[in-house]
Amino acid sequence: MIPQYHTSEGMALERFWNCEIIGIKGDEKDETVIKYLQNYQDNFISFSDGKYCAELPWKQDHP
Repeated sequence: MIPQYHTSEGMALERFWNCEIIGIKGDEKDETVIKYLQNYQDNFISFSDGKYCAELPWKQDHP
């Protein structure tokens, strides 16, 4: 049985646990994602003529 909370803190805590139960997690960083994003920033984003240019990661050989 899930206790019923009548305070805003209690309701927030209940929402938190409901998210945990279905697999939604907080700001845990996956090392693979961090490496992918760092590689993308280092190799596929450039700054020229006062503008940032970013390649689309899901399209091969896209200018």
